[in-house]
Amino acid sequence: MGLEYVLYRSWDMFLKKSGLIKLKFSTSSKKTKFPSLEEWKKMNIPFILQSKTDTKVPVHQNDKLKQAGEKILNGEIEFFNASWLNIGKDYDWLTNPITDYRYNPNQHWASIHELDPSAGDIKYVWEKSRFSYLLVVMRYDYHFDIDCGAFAINEILSWIDHNPVNRGPNWISSQEIGLRLMNWFFLLNYYQDHPALTQVRFATIMQSIYDQVLHIEHHIYFSRKTVRNNHAVTEVLLLYLAGHLFPFHKESKRWKRKGKKWFEKEIAYQVYPDGSYLQHSMNYHRVVIQLLTLGIAFSEKIDDRLDEIVYTRAGASLNFLFQLHNEENGALSNYGNNDGSLFFPLGNADYSDFRSQLNALHFILNKTQLYIDSDLQEEACWFGAPETKSHSPLEFVSVNQFDYGGYYSIRDKDTLTFLRCGNHRDRPGQADNLHLDLWKGSVNLLQDAGTYLYNSEPDNIQFFMGTRSHNTVMLDGQDQMLKSGRFIWLRWSQADYAKIVEDENEFVFDGQIQAYKNFNGKIRHKRVVRKKKGMDSWEVEDTLLNKPEGLRMSQVWHPHPKWIDRLSFEIINSGESKIKREEQAGWYSSSYGVREEIPEIHFSTIGNKIKTIIKVL
Repeated sequence: MGLEYVLYRSWDMFLKKSGLIKLKFSTSSKKTKFPSLEEWKKMNIPFILQSKTDTKVPVHQNDKLKQAGEKILNGEIEFFNASWLNIGKDYDWLTNPITDYRYNPNQHWASIHELDPSAGDIKYVWEKSRFSYLLVVMRYDYHFDIDCGAFAINEILSWIDHNPVNRGPNWISSQEIGLRLMNWFFLLNYYQDHPALTQVRFATIMQSIYDQVLHIEHHIYFSRKTVRNNHAVTEVLLLYLAGHLFPFHKESKRWKRKGKKWFEKEIAYQVYPDGSYLQHSMNYHRVVIQLLTLGIAFSEKIDDRLDEIVYTRAGASLNFLFQLHNEENGALSNYGNNDGSLFFPLGNADYSDFRSQLNALHFILNKTQLYIDSDLQEEACWFGAPETKSHSPLEFVSVNQFDYGGYYSIRDKDTLTFLRCGNHRDRPGQADNLHLDLWKGSVNLLQDAGTYLYNSEPDNIQFFMGTRSHNTVMLDGQDQMLKSGRFIWLRWSQADYAKIVEDENEFVFDGQIQAYKNFNGKIRHKRVVRKKKGMDSWEVEDTLLNKPEGLRMSQVWHPHPKWIDRLSFEIINSGESKIKREEQAGWYSSSYGVREEIPEIHFSTIGNKIKTIIKVL
């Protein structure tokens, strides 16, 4: 990770362990002056949307939205866009609904162990505090003309009352604070004329916003120097937004100036030139897509255009995700860390469907819609797009080689072949190099097992973050890289080369990585995939070069459980050593906190080569 990372990480750990960080993050609010509610409204500061009466989004009464709105008003929350839990109308914002562990609301955030096994996964506490659910309520209010203003404002005030400044779990993550405030900005503008928003309540909310922005600014070095991922993008964008939306603070000029500069730098650093993303996660890449959409739209609305690199990388990201998404249902491979994040739920599409977010960014960049479906257009409409039956679709390319990030794809008829063969320039999240995903129509025939939970039993973390949960090769049951800590890998795998060659009969992917460096440092995994044109058939040949004798090589596959009987796996035995087929019980996590048992197929040998032909029957 480099010397700078080590120095900043060490300094942060020292501040927390010594307790000195508490001097920087006071548990008392810093008093400031701000305008009255009426003065603030008269300032008419531009945002993505203004008041409810000024909103021009086309009205569509969708049953899914109606059901979600009613559930939320009755005390239910959809966690990680996957599971509805009834946590009650009087939820205290501090209790994990899975473990019933309640955090101390008076404990300084820097003293809380966020990976405490007895507490369970802290994301279950953070989820409601993001306030994304209130955007669903806002849309329910708008489309069904049901007044939810008092409910929304009471929720914000309840959070403030239960989460005193810099105390409790909801102050630990600056990114979570940034997300909360962004959603509050939507809600405050939408409900600015509601009678439930009184002067006293407005003053309470303004003070809390100020306290939270200061927290982000005071801890920004942590995300920009030691985390350097979507956390940093969220936090610097929040500073930029806050600097413009609240110009009456003495810090505002600094917030907007630094926020803009840092946002431009983070996008240039984190989004690779080919449009792939440094976290190597489709879910986190979509997170950045939404932040890009918000950032670019806001900057244009206030006539403060961002650097051209932001537009270039946004366009490249749009193309990258478009080329790798499923045309029928908008899904992408469940590749990389997937924590169920969808910060701004401004449409009705399923969480696994990326098209609403791609469409919104496409509109911001091109001022045209990418899709015709009104449900897929709604998110763009909240950013000012007109609903229309005309569109400007991008075109799929049969072969994609995103060499900088190390992603490769083949489209042939109704199939999609997806492979990763990349260098790790930045911290990898999972040991998954040379993973292969296969799709036919809307079905993910061979799938990535997903993520499940960040704070779970060691066996779960080892499985979902490790090599076994991917369609690649294992050596002696070990991961491609060496695990060290919850989110750290050592001895990173790296690509030697990768390419796709096409002729009139077939596509051929040929790639090779350095892996398993903890064995001898010389091992290479070479994978060749042949896809016959027009046929639902793939030949996969894996070779481990410089493999130590006697160690077992295993080719691992995760077929879709409903299609396992329609997939044929034929082993082509070279005769050098016997190849054994085994079926084991594996896991699949479609979204965070959810898992199901699925079959897992292993082909094993003490040799160094396995060739498999996979067919759809």
